Amino acid sequence: MKKTISIILSILLIICNVNIVSAKNNENLLRYGEYEKAQTVATEYVTKTTVPEGQLPTGINMRTGGSVYVDFTKGSSISIGIGASWGHISVSISVGFASESPAAYAVNIPADNHYYRIKADQTYKIEHCKVDVYQYGQYQYTYYHDLATLDSASLYLVMVK
Repeated sequence: MKKTISIILSILLIICNVNIVSAKNNENLLRYGEYEKAQTVATEYVTKTTVPEGQLPTGINMRTGGSVYVDFTKGSSISIGIGASWGHISVSISVGFASESPAAYAVNIPADNHYYRIKADQTYKIEHCKVDVYQYGQYQYTYYHDLATLDSASLYLVMVK
């Protein structure tokens, strides 16, 4: 019986397009019978420039030309502060990792004697979400949560020497 009700509720949530936020995002863990409804109340875009890891300090040189790929799911994460319209927030972003292994983002290295460093302009979508917490269908309280996701990235070269 519980499984049937769970399946029916899941289908209704999908049909009604209601976003449920997991307990991992909540500082207070959900108690039995609690659930959350999330709604995006504001969205902003911010662009940050990073230097992907995996590059030599002297830069990249390919006398015959070639491509280098950047994977933004790899590399160190850095914490950045953003002044959003709803206040100052801090988010963690990946600087990316440059390698010759194919990845989603590629940059072509010219065939010459110069050395280059790859830089990335990463645009993040910052969503300010209102989360209402319910227990057994009764409203309990509201909290706000900020979510940052990589929207786009553009790579470019800076000549080192």
